[in-house]
Order: sequence, then C-alpha cells, then structure tokens
Amino acid sequence: MSDTCLPREVMRTVLITGASRGLGLEFARQYAELGWRVLSTCRSPNQAPALRELAERHPSMRLHALDVAQDKSVQSLADVLDGTPIDVLLNNAGIAGRIDRQVLGALDYRVGHETMETNLFGPLRMAEAFLEHVAASDQRKIMTVSSALGSISTTTGGSLFYRCSKSAVNMAMASLARDVAQRGVIVGVLSPGLVATDLTADVDGLKVTPQESISALIPIIDAFTPEQSGQFIRYTGLQVSW
Repeated sequence: MSDTCLPREVMRTVLITGASRGLGLEFARQYAELGWRVLSTCRSPNQAPALRELAERHPSMRLHALDVAQDKSVQSLADVLDGTPIDVLLNNAGIAGRIDRQVLGALDYRVGHETMETNLFGPLRMAEAFLEHVAASDQRKIMTVSSALGSISTTTGGSLFYRCSKSAVNMAMASLARDVAQRGVIVGVLSPGLVATDLTADVDGLKVTPQESISALIPIIDAFTPEQSGQFIRYTGLQVSW
C-alpha cells in the first residue's frame, strides 16, 4: 500500500470560551500540546498577554474575540466559523460575581442578573449557535465547566447567585442532552474541583493546581460516552451529586 493510501489522522478541534486565564488558559495550553486545533476565545484577546504568548508558540491555535453574555457576539463568531466542525465545544467562561452582594441583607440583583447571563445563558447561547458545528464533527461533544457549589443536595449556603447559576446550568445541560441525543451530540457537565486560581484566592480549602485539574478533565472529556450524556462528573472521575 502506498503512503498516499494510508489513513491520515484528522486534527481535532476544540473551541474554548474564557481562555484568557485560569482554567481556560490551561485547557488551551494542554489541548495545543496534545496536537489539537484550538480556537481560544475571550472578550479582549489583545489584552490577554498570556494567551497571545501561548498562541505564538502553537501555530494550530487561533484567537477570537467573544463575549458569551452578548447574543450578537456569539452569533458573529458562529458565522465566522461557519463550516468548521468543532469536536469539543468547551463552555468554560464564567464569573463569580461580587460575593459580598450575594448574602441575605445585601443581595444586589444586578449582580444576580450578570451572573446568570454569563454562567447560565452563556453556555446555552453557545450550544444553540454552535450545534451544527458540533454535529458536523467526529466527537460531537458539548462540555460545560460547572461547580460542585451548584449541587442542591450538598449546599452549605452563601454565594446565592453563583450557586443558583451553576445549579441552573447543570439542569440546562442535562435537559439539552436529551434534546440533542438524536443528533448524536454528547453533553457533559464538569466539576474541576477547588482550583488554585485568582478567583479562589480568598477561598479556604485544599486546592488543586490548574495543571492537575485539566490534565484529569481532558481524558474524561475524551472518554465521555453517549450513555453518560447529561451527567455531572468531577475531575476525579466520580459523578457529582445533584
């Protein structure tokens, strides 16, 4: 058999939201090192030096401006990438909101709306706008980074808006999994653990590094099956209680 007849490995593509720092940046780094085509997005790529430096080292990486809280921004990127199969749509972008405005007696509902807009509606916007891109790929996966703080059965109170946004996106993705099953699309919800980033600097507890969390999550994403679609999986591989 000649070399030209040998099957060629097709480069897989991941689209990552919120890739300028923290978990998103680490996802971008590790996927690029694994040889994936990485579509890294954030609100202002020109103001993301770490992401730009990473892109300079990996020719397969592309940077795109995206605000998941804005309909027009999401649809614009979907139009730009029209015809591009996306194996893994990775909804990583999220905000914690001002925690001091999420306690009884000081609830700021503007913070609540902003948190929901990004953490709940953002992943839904992305899933809707990029469904055809995902369905046209080999892996056909929509993965959303959530948090165990969204678990109703284990809640300890506090951070009301953030917890509600994560609980809501968990339900949204579980429901979405049923809606897209006939298209062969797999939906997963991921808990990265308590990761040492700037967003958790004031949070007490045993933390894992971004490298540890993401190096565990990527194989989980890769192994996600249709039978698991809609499940909430911790970076340890265990299912998270709803």
